[in-house]
Amino acid sequence: MSRGVERAFKYRFYPNVEQASELARTFGCVRLVYNMALQARTEAWTLRQERVNKTEWHGRNLVVVDRWFPSSKLCSACGAHAERMPLHVRSWTCRCGRVHDRDVNAARNILAEGLSVIACGGGVRPQRESSRTGQSSAKQEPPGATQGIPVP
Repeated sequence: MSRGVERAFKYRFYPNVEQASELARTFGCVRLVYNMALQARTEAWTLRQERVNKTEWHGRNLVVVDRWFPSSKLCSACGAHAERMPLHVRSWTCRCGRVHDRDVNAARNILAEGLSVIACGGGVRPQRESSRTGQSSAKQEPPGATQGIPVP
């Protein structure tokens, strides 16, 4: 979702000593925060690539569940969705009467979602209209090269 620059302007700016020091302090902080965010993003990408490489090495498939999948808010028994659930709530009771530990319930829902991605190519449960990504939960790859293989 990158947007190009629609219009650019160039201005000359001749700051005095006080303004120059304030600009250096402000933009130095911005650069520090940017570099920290870039480092965190690079580390996350590296960790993801390590997981992909390990799964390929062992002949397995890596199934990635959508980041915004409400795993701890869904009842693993009936599929009901709890609207609001603060993080300090560690166990909750569904409308169907089942009592859930938040972490165990999330693990069950993530397992079910991963298995449905493998079996059906996507989530079994319908997507929420407020889905953040709007993308399929299955990893989309281009088909392999078939050059030289005759088509019947």
